Amino acid sequence: MMASSSLRDDRRDKPRTPAVLAVALDSENKPARHGVTRDLSANGLLIVTPTHFAKGERLKIKVHAGPVGLDVVGRVARVDENPISSPELWRYRVGVQLDEPLPVNLADERAAAPSARR
Repeated sequence: MMASSSLRDDRRDKPRTPAVLAVALDSENKPARHGVTRDLSANGLLIVTPTHFAKGERLKIKVHAGPVGLDVVGRVARVDENPISSPELWRYRVGVQLDEPLPVNLADERAAAPSARR
């Protein structure tokens, strides 16, 4: 059942790139939270975090990509809970749809970086 739900929810029109980047997360009710990206596309981020955010919640995100951080804003499009058996460090996987596309070079740099590959 989870697989069919995931397929239904996968409405991306841009390819995803594996990317492991630290992020700072702020919402109206949950300021100063943190997470790590697992992948990104031009229009979104998949973030693993210990914080539960609600679908539809607005997030201000600082993506720590190299020497300069990138500030973006988006809406939580989906929230999944990792099973206890998951190797993930944190409990929640949060898909964020961004208001504005990420810079093209950010996705390109992550695709070329050896640390981004698993």
